[in-house]
Amino acid sequence: MPHVLHVASGENVRELGGYPVDGGETRYHRFLRSGFTSDLTPRDLRYLERYGVRMVLDLRSAAEVRAHPDPFAQRPDVRYCNVSFYEFNLHDPSLEALAGDDETLVGFLTSSYLDMLATSEAVRLMFAFLATAQEDECVLFHCTAGMDRTGVLAMLVLALAGVDRTHIIADYAYSYATTEEVDSWIFDGSTPSAGVDPSLYDAAMQVMATVYDRLRSVYGDVATYLRSCGVTEEELDAVRTHLL
Repeated sequence: MPHVLHVASGENVRELGGYPVDGGETRYHRFLRSGFTSDLTPRDLRYLERYGVRMVLDLRSAAEVRAHPDPFAQRPDVRYCNVSFYEFNLHDPSLEALAGDDETLVGFLTSSYLDMLATSEAVRLMFAFLATAQEDECVLFHCTAGMDRTGVLAMLVLALAGVDRTHIIADYAYSYATTEEVDSWIFDGSTPSAGVDPSLYDAAMQVMATVYDRLRSVYGDVATYLRSCGVTEEELDAVRTHLL
């Protein structure tokens, strides 16, 4: 199964299943990541529910939620939780224009991601919610673009499950290009195809690599970082087990 779910009215909907870990791979139908959900059609909402989605974690700010409510919040068979991981969408076109060239954008995103990791109470609340997932429940977590806030949480979940650094970076980079292009570039060392800006790949890799390495250099591993945020051992085990 591919990492990408082809949901016509969805935005950047992807699986955390299928990544290699010691002795196997992460499980499908356990965690989905995505962007904006407010434009999902009734048909695609039903599709995601049939896929197993029974829990939705909305990482947007209160203002974003008011402006564009999450339709899953009104679904009777879905548990919905909103925990603001950051106050605005970092890939808003006006903000990207302010960031300037690629080098400045890398610094802007990196510092913003590190700011997210400093919001320990938000991290604690997110993992407390994720830890309540039952065996047959799929959790969808999202922000607006499905790249930044969603990307940082995906990094934490994958690293907790034992996914290696390279695949974590690849998961992040899939928001910038097709999975085939990213895999060819990261795992095969191929040159990006014609029409694809190589700086895009470099920027994506540099941002997540820097954030992941900085977290590891300070805490040693992601589990230790999560404990420092107040996530309990039982919650860590529950999230890890759900994906494995």
